Amino acid sequence: LYFLGLTYKKLNRIDEALDCFLKLHAILRNSAQVLYQIANIYEIMEDPNQAIEWLLQLISVVPTDPHVLSKLGKLYDNEGDKSQAFHYYYESYRYFPSNIEVIEWLGAYYID
Repeated sequence: LYFLGLTYKKLNRIDEALDCFLKLHAILRNSAQVLYQIANIYEIMEDPNQAIEWLLQLISVVPTDPHVLSKLGKLYDNEGDKSQAFHYYYESYRYFPSNIEVIEWLGAYYID
């Protein structure tokens, strides 16, 4: 199911990919890869609220993943919630202080 979902995603058949990953999520509740793929598909579908919800579930499984934390920061920033964006960007910086994009965002935030 996972590879079928990835194939559908690659072929830009987003609805079928989402169906595969949701079925797989019903089987593997705490799979970080499945949670990430579902969140990514919602981001592709331009539904940031659902993407944020799935990424928050992912953070409960892998709380120290700097990439997921920075993605959450980016989504909150795009939604206009600077305080939540700062929180997740700062957490991402704590776990991986070499990410230039996160450093740039935090620098711009402090300047504002």
